[in-house]
Amino acid sequence: MMLVELFLSWQAAYSGLFEPAPLVLETSVVEDDVKLDFAAMSKAALAAHGLEKARLTDLSFGDVLRKRFFRVQLGALILHLPGNENKDTDDAKDFLRCATAVVKVQREWLRWTSTGAEAGGRTGGDSESPDKDLETVLKWVESWTPNQIQRLDVTKEPDLAKALDPNEPQKQALLRMNQHFASGGPLGVNRPGQAPAPLVVMPNRKGFCELIALAGYLDPDLQQFFWLDNLDLWTEGKVDEYRVISLKFAETNGKKSDYTDQIRMDEKDKTGVDQYAAERGALAVLNQAFGDSFPDVMASGLAMNLVIGALGLDNTRSEGDLRGKSVPPTEIFIPGGASEGGTLPAPNLESKWREKKGTDHFIPVLKQNLKSGREKSRNPKKKNLCFLIRGDDNKGSHVVEAPFLGVAAKSTKPPPQIFMGDYLEFFRSYKVGFMHWLAHESMSQPEEARKRFARIMQAAGRSGSADQFEAICAKELGKKAFSSAEVGEDTVEGAFLRWLAK
Repeated sequence: MMLVELFLSWQAAYSGLFEPAPLVLETSVVEDDVKLDFAAMSKAALAAHGLEKARLTDLSFGDVLRKRFFRVQLGALILHLPGNENKDTDDAKDFLRCATAVVKVQREWLRWTSTGAEAGGRTGGDSESPDKDLETVLKWVESWTPNQIQRLDVTKEPDLAKALDPNEPQKQALLRMNQHFASGGPLGVNRPGQAPAPLVVMPNRKGFCELIALAGYLDPDLQQFFWLDNLDLWTEGKVDEYRVISLKFAETNGKKSDYTDQIRMDEKDKTGVDQYAAERGALAVLNQAFGDSFPDVMASGLAMNLVIGALGLDNTRSEGDLRGKSVPPTEIFIPGGASEGGTLPAPNLESKWREKKGTDHFIPVLKQNLKSGREKSRNPKKKNLCFLIRGDDNKGSHVVEAPFLGVAAKSTKPPPQIFMGDYLEFFRSYKVGFMHWLAHESMSQPEEARKRFARIMQAAGRSGSADQFEAICAKELGKKAFSSAEVGEDTVEGAFLRWLAK
């Protein structure tokens, strides 16, 4: 049976081998008599892709993508676009924004992992350096137009690298860039079975929901995972190696709605589509680079930093306080033990943690709330190791104490339920701030910090196991441990917190 991961609208799991047990937060879902007809949705998907007469016994989910989707490999990723949905101008524009965004985050990934020998990583022979090839490819992708996409016929040529007719320098740059990532990328680590990560981009809700439903139609064993009544709320699903994302949010209005109802991601943020595509693309790039050798919580913080570097901000709703009246239950992995759960109210979309939208890597707001936590703390041993969070609707305040990262965080107590929304926003900011510090501020000289970060990434990639990351990080920074219950100065997390306290 295919491996399956489920991602619900406006939500993501904070998971990783180094993080505590899941904290289950129950959200309230408005019930009504509306039921999704998954078989009808699946048949609609087959018809939309011109496969209504196909023998289902000979058709897999991957076959649908190979037969009826455009594709293009861009470094560590292979983007897929449904061949039947390239005619709408707005949808074509969104796909182009997505393509540009995933190339930009890979450029940022090269920058973060450069050891200084070459600005863009490893080179070979007389070829251009990877960063120069990537810039050439980026300019080519940015030159694509909606009109070009709309004129294409997927049955004649599904490969956009051929259909969009790059010139010879662009073609060679793309070939070298793809080969660079296929042979280990900037880490120089070529894992067995390493392959480009497929990212399936669905421009609208109808196509997305019907394609996910089709996965269960083609493989009945998957119906328990995909044929769920909250499918109309999802923005992402993963079937085997295929990560499928929707570039539209579900329209809910506090009630269960038609699965085709949608809201543009850029309705309130003009780069919302770009940010979302970049973040999901960044996570796919990191997964392609590390496999299982990098903790998920660190990958999450690093991915958001790559988006900030690529686009200047990251205000996506895929992390933090993701609550809404129609969001189904989820397991959220955060520092602290298991909870009995509860009912979550509507979120504050103007969280204080998001005022700058990540443009400053959340460092100032972390510093501010560390200072406030110190003033409120009653624990003299952790005066510089605690943060102030606030309750829903700003009702009251609560002090949370480190450790928040690594094995040591398993002993951290979660806050009372009323403070959980702000705690999630804090933890999102904390991960981003920590990874920014690790790469740029963990040593007295920024250049030395950058070199050590690159070595940490390379060592983690070679380790083959995420449970090695803490030891690798501590050794490279000359610390006794990654973190501890006391979060002492001789730990990596302790050094980060004391830097914040300055």
